[in-house]
Amino acid sequence: MLQNLQIVVSISNKVVQLLPKQTIMKKIFTLCLIAFLGATTVNAQIPGCYKTIAPGTYHTLAIKNDGSLWAWGDNAFGELGDGTNTNRNTPVQIGTATNWASISAGFYYSLAIKNDGTLWAWGYNTFGQLGIGNTTNQLSPVQVGTANNWASVSAGYQHSLAIKTDGTLWAWGYNNGGQLGDGTYTSRNTPEQIGTATNWANISAGGYFISNYRYEFSIATQTNGSLWAWGANAQGQLGDGTNTKYQ
Repeated sequence: MLQNLQIVVSISNKVVQLLPKQTIMKKIFTLCLIAFLGATTVNAQIPGCYKTIAPGTYHTLAIKNDGSLWAWGDNAFGELGDGTNTNRNTPVQIGTATNWASISAGFYYSLAIKNDGTLWAWGYNTFGQLGIGNTTNQLSPVQVGTANNWASVSAGYQHSLAIKTDGTLWAWGYNNGGQLGDGTYTSRNTPEQIGTATNWANISAGGYFISNYRYEFSIATQTNGSLWAWGANAQGQLGDGTNTKYQ
């Protein structure tokens, strides 16, 4: 038991003293949990606070409660989206739009979805990972196609995955290890539907670089709770009990 303990909790820049000289650990834990939940609630109601963050390899993206987009870190290929190649060590607002919904930061590039369901991309694009039909780097957000039913997106090392609101799975970018999942090793610079299933729920694009070779892979779940994997598998990252890659 702890004796003569004094707990202080900071909520929205205000320090409040709670239960001085408590002796029971259970009460301490309960109060800390309440304070944490309270701080979270307060944060969610403040427009200037961040509600979503996405760390990439060398840069970071964030969305504030007012729907504005912010970025900082490395900017060698325009991955911050501020129209420059200048690195930033503090958050800078990207454009003036206030309808950003979700973000994903990859290896020198960024993907994001707006509230209207449109998909946007910027940064490094050597392998078509932006999905805009070319391999030119972009210094500011560019819309990917014209579809307005994108639900989620994941930026990997040099390939991208996305799910539409109809549950279909889409992929584009580098495909040296079959990480797109279309049965080929052909890279794509525009989104391509993967299979015909309409029950995809979650996606995550992974990858790493060893000895001048890129190992990229993809993981996804369906609405029935089943787990799926494809792409590079040299270290057994697909979890299928082998080291065989699947395309």
